[in-house]
Amino acid sequence: MDTKYTADQIIQCPDKDALGCNRNTVNAFNAGMALNYSHPGAQMYINSVVDGLYSWGVSYVKLAGIVPGSMVDPPEYWKYNTTADLMAWRKAINELYEQKWQKQGRERIWLGASWKIPTSAGATMDKYVDSFRVEQDIEAYSETQMTTFDRVIRNAKTAALWSSVDPNRKWKGVRDLDSILISDMTLAECKTMVTIWAMFVRPNCFFLSIADIVFA
Repeated sequence: MDTKYTADQIIQCPDKDALGCNRNTVNAFNAGMALNYSHPGAQMYINSVVDGLYSWGVSYVKLAGIVPGSMVDPPEYWKYNTTADLMAWRKAINELYEQKWQKQGRERIWLGASWKIPTSAGATMDKYVDSFRVEQDIEAYSETQMTTFDRVIRNAKTAALWSSVDPNRKWKGVRDLDSILISDMTLAECKTMVTIWAMFVRPNCFFLSIADIVFA
């Protein structure tokens, strides 16, 4: 970071057992420590991470476990709210791009949010991210299957809530249906998946070698 601040100064309530400590849960995974963005060192820390990502040529960053969303029930959103993190990442990405990395020929880092973001968070997504996952993972998490066509239909139906309902269509940002997993389905099902995903203009991420796929 190259600052005078230390980690214990920029996290919320370093000693969770201290009197009066009311530390928020950092994300839906309850992993890591929530940053205290009222301290200037917290934004400096995010800036240092983003600067490193730019220097490595990274073009896409996905923040997972975002709340509202991620299967957290609405009454519990306040315990996990990650909006401040999205704000800090957007600020760092934009400022470092405009002040430094644009001059070096870099594209602006694309910021995605995941997962199962509810339509009630449309305004937040519009303001801070470029794309947001509208449903659960497409993976089957099975030893024998990568995905199933019913998951494709599930994600497509949820995405339609963002595109076919007038109040939800106004929000900017790409509706992300998750990765394209063209495996363990029929050719017709694979073509259907790619077509639907393309209709939503989502960033296409292939997590396998497309050279090994046999197209008939």
